Amino acid sequence: MNYLTNGERLYLKHLMSINVHKTCFFL
Repeated sequence: MNYLTNGERLYLKHLMSINVHKTCFFL
């Protein structure tokens, strides 16, 4: 398994939260 750095992990959380807000908005 590849371990993400803190920066990558925060970036992924940021992208995921944006996608969640978009899907909630469109629902």
